[in-house]
Amino acid sequence: IVSITIEKKCSTDDDCDLELMCNIESHTCTCPQPYFWHEDIHACYGCAPGWLKLQTNKCLLYAISYSSGITWYEVKKTCKSLIAQPLMISDINEFIELQHQIEYLLNENDELAASLYFYQGAWVQINNG
Repeated sequence: IVSITIEKKCSTDDDCDLELMCNIESHTCTCPQPYFWHEDIHACYGCAPGWLKLQTNKCLLYAISYSSGITWYEVKKTCKSLIAQPLMISDINEFIELQHQIEYLLNENDELAASLYFYQGAWVQINNG
């Protein structure tokens, strides 16, 4: 069994385990861009096409419902079918980043794109921790 460690000290890529690369600024082993370290699976992970990568190392998909409304149960069921879960905001930095992503989408001067993202709104659960 190989133990892969993130942020191990390094001077070259050869010092790092498997897919990790040496960051020459911090001299630590990190995932190559656009991937990020996923603590649960102990591996580099990337977001699927169409998903947004947040700086908090989460992948976000704005799911669109064309029905007249959607319940929290339906949201959870949809997320489960995508092997995902509804977004839980765990701290203020994550909330601010999400807010910036939404502002960016709304300020693109493309009403069609914005309306596709926010046709029925988005379910967000805030976790006070």
